[in-house]
Amino acid sequence: MNLYIFNKTSLGAVYGIGTYIRELVFVMKMNNVNVYVVTLYSDRLQIQMEEIDGINHWFFPVPAIPQGNMDDHK
Repeated sequence: MNLYIFNKTSLGAVYGIGTYIRELVFVMKMNNVNVYVVTLYSDRLQIQMEEIDGINHWFFPVPAIPQGNMDDHK
């Protein structure tokens, strides 16, 4: 079984929700569940995948917003 946890970079990711995710990952790994943590709005410059402590992490940077009026792109 695969479990995907979606998170976004924020102060809460370090404290409240970060602690919850770490505990959830610990329990799931003990039950042979593949855990993937997907971090949105990361400080990475491009999409990256990294294994940290046996957990697959996917990092997605802040989307680039084109300069100018959005009506120009219709």
